[in-house]
Amino acid sequence: GSAKAAQEIMSAFVDATGHSPVMPEWAAGYWHSPIGGQPYSSNSNQSTVIAAVDGLASRNISTDVYVIDYMHWRRMGDYTFSDEMFPDPKGMVDHLRSKGVRLMVSAWPFTDKDGARASSLITAQGNGVRFANGSMVPWPDAVCDGECYLYDAFSKSGRDFVWSMLGEGYVK
Repeated sequence: GSAKAAQEIMSAFVDATGHSPVMPEWAAGYWHSPIGGQPYSSNSNQSTVIAAVDGLASRNISTDVYVIDYMHWRRMGDYTFSDEMFPDPKGMVDHLRSKGVRLMVSAWPFTDKDGARASSLITAQGNGVRFANGSMVPWPDAVCDGECYLYDAFSKSGRDFVWSMLGEGYVK
């Protein structure tokens, strides 16, 4: 085996399986995530996002993506911004865009058992992870207000459920 033979094998393999798309330039830029291992607090809200982006821009720090991580929702499984913390998400996104910044939101795959926008839907057959006997697998997580469930990423129904929740809650 020569290096040329290995290169020819890899070239044939990629031709057979497909070439990776070229990553957009912005995706290789600076992504700002203020979490730094600390949980969001009531001080982490729309005004702090805008202030951070404006502060970066005022110091000529080119920012391509701003990441809003966890605890931006009212309850785990709302799959949308808390109205109290983010009163005008569209205005916030428009402001970020005016600075050339894209927004990424981290949406966790859990839903509180009760009280969240998706609570009644996670228990539908195929949407949540289940034991072999069909009962829901409880997912203990300190971020949930109590017991929560994990959506079933291996089920088309589960994936469709989460993508519809994300579309209604964040993209609308």
